[in-house]
Amino acid sequence: MRNGALSVLLAVMCWLSPAAAQEEQFSWRRDGWADRLCANELEVLQASCRRRVIFGYEQKLMDITDEGQKWIGRSCPESVGITSITVNGCVARQIDAMLKPGWPTLDKLPASQRTAVSQRCPQAKLSPSEWRSCVEAESRRPAPEKARTEDYRTPPEDLVVAMAQAEDYARQRGKGAVVFAPGKLRLAGTLQLCGMQPTVMDPTLDADSKPLKDFLVLNPSRIKLLPPVVQRWLYARGCAFRFRGPDPLVADCFATARGNRQGWMTPDGVDQVCAYVTDQDGGAIPERCMLIRKCALLPGDGAVPDNNQPASKADLVVAPSKPPMPTGILSAKLTPEEIYKAVSPSVYLVVGSTSVEALKRGEGVLGSAVAVAPHVAITNCHVVRGQNLLALTGGSGDKDVFVASVADADGKTDRCFLTVQGTLNAISAVRHAGELAVGERVYSIGNPSGLMKTLGEGIISGLRQADDVLYVQTTAQISQGSSGGALVDATGALVGVTTMIVKDAQNVNFAIAAEDFWK
Repeated sequence: MRNGALSVLLAVMCWLSPAAAQEEQFSWRRDGWADRLCANELEVLQASCRRRVIFGYEQKLMDITDEGQKWIGRSCPESVGITSITVNGCVARQIDAMLKPGWPTLDKLPASQRTAVSQRCPQAKLSPSEWRSCVEAESRRPAPEKARTEDYRTPPEDLVVAMAQAEDYARQRGKGAVVFAPGKLRLAGTLQLCGMQPTVMDPTLDADSKPLKDFLVLNPSRIKLLPPVVQRWLYARGCAFRFRGPDPLVADCFATARGNRQGWMTPDGVDQVCAYVTDQDGGAIPERCMLIRKCALLPGDGAVPDNNQPASKADLVVAPSKPPMPTGILSAKLTPEEIYKAVSPSVYLVVGSTSVEALKRGEGVLGSAVAVAPHVAITNCHVVRGQNLLALTGGSGDKDVFVASVADADGKTDRCFLTVQGTLNAISAVRHAGELAVGERVYSIGNPSGLMKTLGEGIISGLRQADDVLYVQTTAQISQGSSGGALVDATGALVGVTTMIVKDAQNVNFAIAAEDFWK
């Protein structure tokens, strides 16, 4: 409850403020705002959360419309679940996005772009900060090219040149070579378009495809034997050489991201493309497939317009059944040194960012994850939410980097499984939640503030149940960046996944019981 002295102080400040009338109007709705925002908090954290909301953001919230406040209140609890720290961090981030000068509006965009931007940036599914970033990025996209119904009877100059080059090539190759004007080639039952680029179907070509400066060459007898998604990917890759230059890896990413945006690059399709390039390379360039999988999460390349809605990230991730819970028997108690040596190789640093460009600018998030199978790790969903690019690093060697993706998620309870391309050091055992007891000594291993594999020590100070999930309260050290890290017992068995702290209290930290990730 608010104490009397503080209430008086707030009343005096309100009376002295030039915006007193506005504050008075706001006061009737602030308690409801706090109640909505903190509804999913653990009972022990609700008072702390409401106090932060009311006194931490009241002044700034008065500058935001009622609809804007509802948007923030709806976005934050849904996105961060029950963690007090991230609830408040989310509110601050959304307020800053809304009060930052130059709030984007679709009205400022050309009419030809509004529909596409509204499809790629669905306001109902994004928080204010995410929507702002999305609209700003989409607004910088190149203007759409001409529609596929363009009248080729009066072709532009670059098409005249490209068609002449393609027809000259076809004459040299013989009667079997056929030239298709832009938008006239059909692959996998769909008309293809790459700006003003024609295509030559050449049955004598000694490869599946060959991108040239002004046109693309495909071997029809070989192409028809490939899966439809690989056919379309090869065409899009040839398009990349025209729009993005001769770098083959850039072309791979261009084609994959284009398939994402147009909706035909499914999870199975990514696997088929990876199998194709691996076969073509003889397995000599494993990084190529890793790059393709990473590019499958990008929102698009912006080079070729289409009327399809973009595939969501959820559509691009296969959600396999969870791996078996590690059940190794660890009976002997270990020293802290032995625990660190046994467990730290299984704790990874999570690096996330919204795009390659953002990552190059140093914009991203850091967190922790625990490997529970050779290709699977567990972490908190708030660590990876909204990050298009994810990687794990810092297993046995700091130079190990594994491209990751979300495979299974329960955002409400903050439990996420990640799959990686590569082999992780899986933890040996997970402790059954029913065996945990208050007073047990436990150890935290995570990456607070990016300080990799930091060891902390404490006890289990409480066991709290909420939303059918058991939370292990502990005095072991946890701070920002530790989210998703390991809480282990004296034998090195995983007790919980470190999740949140209460800043207003000393050593009141929480981990999700590890066994609950398999519920």
